[in-house]
This record gives sequence, C-alpha cells and structure tokens, in this order.
Amino acid sequence: ADPATIREFREKYDLEVDQFGVRPTYVIRLTGIETENRYSSPTDGGQVGESTKVDFRIVTHKELFREIIARQQQARGGFRQAIEDSKDVLAKLLEAKDGVEAAGQSRRFRAIQRSVWKVSRELERSAEEMRLNRLGGSKEDGNQAYESMKALILEPLAKLHDQTMSNQRSALEAAANADQVRLEQLRSDQVSLIKDMELLLSKMNRWDELLDAINQLTEVIDQQEQLKKKVDELIDEQIDDLFDE
Repeated sequence: ADPATIREFREKYDLEVDQFGVRPTYVIRLTGIETENRYSSPTDGGQVGESTKVDFRIVTHKELFREIIARQQQARGGFRQAIEDSKDVLAKLLEAKDGVEAAGQSRRFRAIQRSVWKVSRELERSAEEMRLNRLGGSKEDGNQAYESMKALILEPLAKLHDQTMSNQRSALEAAANADQVRLEQLRSDQVSLIKDMELLLSKMNRWDELLDAINQLTEVIDQQEQLKKKVDELIDEQIDDLFDE
C-alpha cells in the first residue's frame, strides 16, 4: 500500500547438496538474489539485489558429528556453570537479612539467565544441524532424533528460561520491600529452580551418551561397508582368474 513501507521478508530454504555430487573438501558458495518489480516497469527487468556470498566446506559425517558433539559438550559445560552460579545466588539469599540484600542478587541472576539462553540457542542450532545433515541415519531417523531431543531437552530448557527463570528474576527485582514470608518464598523457588536445572543437566548427559553410541555405531557400519566392498572386489578377482584359467 502507498506510501511504500519497509518490510522484512524471511524464507527458510533447505538445499539438498547431494544433487551436486559433492565430496569432502569441496566448497559450496551460495548467493541470494532478489528481484523487486513493484515500482519498476515490466520491461526493465525490475531492481535486482544480491546478497554477500556464503561458503560451506563439505566434510565427512564423522568430522561434522565430532564437531557438533564438541559444541554440545561446551554448551553443557556452560549450563553446568549456570547451576553453580544459581547455587551461589541461593547461598546469598539464605544469608540475606532483608529484601534489599535479596534484591541485590537480581543483576547476578539476569547474567545467569542470559547464559542459559545462550546454551538453549546453541543446543537448538546444533540439533537442527544434525537433523539437516541426517547424522542420525536416514532423513526419517534424523527427524525422529531431533523431535526426541526437542521434547526431552530443548522445550524444557526454553520453558525454564522463559517462565521459571523470568518469574524468579521478576521476584528478585521486586524484593526490596519483601517481608520474611516473601524471602522464604524466594529461597524455596530458587531451590526448585536448581532442581529443575540439575534434572535437565542429567538429560543432557544421557543425550551425549546416546550421541556417542550413535557415532560409534556409524563408524562400525562404515567399516562393515568398506569390508564388504573389499570382499566383493576379492570375489570378483577370483572369479576373473578362474575364467582366465
């Protein structure tokens, strides 16, 4: 509608690179091109915009799997530190003599919440990367693994950040005039929060063990396929020799 307004347009696009016959060490370069012809004459081809180029290096499944696992382990380490920091906040709340001292922990708590948000985003990105690259096996297997991680870890982690931690942060920020009853509630909520975080950490640890098992199984399957190929080649050679005789 006139007058013209600025709008942002986003579209998700999955690119199946198998069609290009790529192999590890190959590099794929992507460029986005957009044509706008609303305010242009149909005869001049419209206004064309081109994005910056983005390069992707093709690696083996094993290499990518190892990198993703390392990133998830690093994220889990950040979450483990967030738990320790939350316990420190709890200790300060237990020592607090009034609401002013309790409210003093709100800034520290905001920093903890930000670190949990970073962990959540990193795990979500790595899970999506696993799904798109079919690191769980077939496309269907990859989708199933992603949905499993989403239900067990990603959604509870998002709820922890968006609801539980946001509520506790708001309570801390408003704690300056808190009486002893509200102080006890703050402490109790902090204990519950830590329990929820520790439960999530346990699930993350089990997920990491599952990924390690999948990785080992994938290597075994790969070795078996290589062995089968060599056996087939040997059989073919023996048959050729037999007919030559």
